[in-house]
Parts: sequence; structure tokens; C-alpha cells
Amino acid sequence: MPKIKINTRRYFSYLAVIGLLIFLHFIGILRPIEGFLVGLTNPISEFFHKSGSGISSIYGQQVDKRDHNLIIAELQKENRELLAENARLVTVEEENEYLRNQIEFRKNNNYKYVLAEIISRNDLMNNSSEEKSIIINKGSNDNLGNGMVLIDSEGVVIGKIIETRENVSKACLSIDRQCKFASAIQNVDRTSGVVEGELGLTIKMDYIPQTEILEEDDIVVTSGLEENIPRGLVLGKVSEVIRDNNSLWQKAVIEPLVDFNDLTLISVVYLE
Repeated sequence: MPKIKINTRRYFSYLAVIGLLIFLHFIGILRPIEGFLVGLTNPISEFFHKSGSGISSIYGQQVDKRDHNLIIAELQKENRELLAENARLVTVEEENEYLRNQIEFRKNNNYKYVLAEIISRNDLMNNSSEEKSIIINKGSNDNLGNGMVLIDSEGVVIGKIIETRENVSKACLSIDRQCKFASAIQNVDRTSGVVEGELGLTIKMDYIPQTEILEEDDIVVTSGLEENIPRGLVLGKVSEVIRDNNSLWQKAVIEPLVDFNDLTLISVVYLE
């Protein structure tokens, strides 16, 4: 194995120089030189120190920004989930409220019902149209047929079925001019006639004899004189009576007692 040769003289020379520098430092002789060297290297040290601090600060800001964005994204996700859950709970509560009202209404009536959901609305697609109709998710497979009446959870008439397929049906709303009902006004004379929608906003009854007494707030109900529609279902109340002294007839403007824009669930009444 080869031996490593060490230059002893050079080794001791280095030690002697180092020892001398240490000795001169302690006795203060090297202070001027040391001060000069420190002053010379201070700008360089400060530059590297500031650069390092700046890089550290930028890196820290980037890390903080990334963490902040992650927190925001997580909070936004939780917010969307809460909104979706709240919407689901509101829908369930609305359905439960409808069913509770429907059960209460059924206690006082012997009708049979088919619960259905509105899946499409004509008036939402075309606000200027006088046609007011809806599509429900029940049809002939559920024993539904043309002429059957739709009611809300309180038993107020919404409209009637005008077209039926296996799994869906189209119904006109009571404010549609093509939607007509044999009806009666609960006034002194028990005025009877046919009501129909007017301008997609209200209901009207024309050709009422001038001799019959009509008052605002008189309730209008189905008369039971047409097939598939029982007697006594509420259509609305009289909001205006239009009289013409030169005519034999008067007209009743009827206000529906249902908010068509809020409808999601309805019931179809059918007679056994």
C-alpha cells in the first residue's frame, strides 16, 4: 500500500502563519485591515441578504396565495353543496305541504286523485302568447283522459286535460281562452253558465241576464254539468261585474284563486 508523503516543513509554516494571524488579531494590530475588509464586503453581504429575503418573501407570498385560493375553492364547493341541499329540502317541504293539504281536502270529498308533476309550461316559453298550458308526467297509463280537471292542494281548479298520451298529458289552464267550464256563481240567483279564460290573465262568464244579481267576491264553482268534472270545485271569485244598460246581458270577470307561477305539483280528479 503506497504511503502518503506529507511536506512537514510546509505544514508547520501554515500553522505558524495561522498562529501569527490569531496573535495579531488579539493584540489589535490587524483591526485596521479587518475593518477595511469588512467595509469592503458589507455591500456584497447586504446585497445577498436582501436578495435572499426578497426571494423568501416572494416564495412565502406565493405559498400564501396558493393556500388562500385552495381555501376559497373549498369554501365555494361547500357553499354549492349547501345551496343544493337547501334547494332539495325546500322542494321536499313543498311536496310535503302539498300532500298535507291534499289529505285534508280528501277528508271532506270522495273523489279519486292522481298526483302529477308539471314538467313543461307553454307560458314560460312564450310570455306574449294567450295560450296557457302545461304538460304533466301522467297519462293514459294512469287512467287519465281528456276533459279531466286539475286542482291544486286546496281543491282550486287549475285547468283541464285536452290531450293525453301514454305517459304525459297536456292541460289548458283556466285562464286560457280555450279552457271552458260549466260553472255556477254562488249568488242569490245561483247563476249558471260557461266560464272561459280571458287574455291569459283572468276568467270570464258572458251572457248573464241583467235580471240576475251579481256582487264582487261571489264565489264561482264548477256546476257538475259536464262529464268527468264534479260539482263544487272552486274556479275563482268575481272581481268585476260589467253591465251595459243597452244590452240584455252582463259579464262577470273572475279572479283565479291560484298562483299559476308557483305550481309544481297538481292533482287530477276522476270520477268512478
